[in-house]
Amino acid sequence: MHLKHLFLLSFFLLSFSVFSVKGQIIADADRNNVNLNLVMLEDKKQSESVMMTDSLLNFASGYLNTPYRIGANGTSCFDCSGFSSYVYKNFGYALVRTAAGQAQVNGMKVDKNSVQRGDLVFFKGRDAKQNRVGHVGIIYEVFPDGTFSFIHASCKRGVTINKITDDYYSSRYVTAKRIFEGDDDRIQITDRSCSTSDHPEKIYSSGKKKKQSSGRSQKTSRQAKG
Repeated sequence: MHLKHLFLLSFFLLSFSVFSVKGQIIADADRNNVNLNLVMLEDKKQSESVMMTDSLLNFASGYLNTPYRIGANGTSCFDCSGFSSYVYKNFGYALVRTAAGQAQVNGMKVDKNSVQRGDLVFFKGRDAKQNRVGHVGIIYEVFPDGTFSFIHASCKRGVTINKITDDYYSSRYVTAKRIFEGDDDRIQITDRSCSTSDHPEKIYSSGKKKKQSSGRSQKTSRQAKG
């Protein structure tokens, strides 16, 4: 009788161990599947972001050599912020209509050494002694040494591509902003015009890209426009 009880107890413990191991295996498999799905989702977001960037820069380069005109936002001529806002508008992102406003309101600030293609890059205006944004471009290519080129509407050359290593621009660099990446919840957008004297509140998207209102205010200061 005693041996019978020992046998039943041993059988019970063995069965419990088998089910425990099986349960742990299933739990580990589920956890691995979740991790794999997260990795695949992140890869998908990054892939979509790269495709968006390629499309945006291809679109922008289609306007190379378009003349510059202050206050213009396409398609026959542009000023600097008119060009950047026009390009992004065609991909569903509404930017503030001035270079200073875009630097203040739109996107997430990124370090100069961490810029990516499609980021906005901001510079001082013609008077380098004034420590305020007066010009904007879109980063076109990032080179292995960390330098980059950008496409922009230049006063003298119209829509063109320059390098950050050019003396004129290297001495006027102010900051860079990222407008989009895989997770749209982190993007700040606005359809409100502003001048250098404005202090608009930041508006965060809810995951959907916002189209710019056709009834945009015309009170933007010309001095703030690139």
